[in-house]
Amino acid sequence: GGYETVNNQRFHLSTKLPFKVKSGASTRRLIDLKDTKESLGINPTGQSGHFMDKHYKDQLDLYRQGKYRKQIMDLEIIKKNNPKVLILLPTK
Repeated sequence: GGYETVNNQRFHLSTKLPFKVKSGASTRRLIDLKDTKESLGINPTGQSGHFMDKHYKDQLDLYRQGKYRKQIMDLEIIKKNNPKVLILLPTK
């Protein structure tokens, strides 16, 4: 596949199977444009991608298995379940 291939993965060609994947997509999303509340996604390194974050790699096993998590795309549910808000204001 090329750069535009879905789930593009890089590996070294060899005669041994299976090929050992060296790199691939950093995140996968399936967005249902008719009903965004039914969208799925997976992010193997967490939102921040920082190895010291408490959620780093908590989706990795699902990612490796080709599975997804339901994405919260409803603003009211987000507001209700995520009370932490970060507000960035420009300096004066």
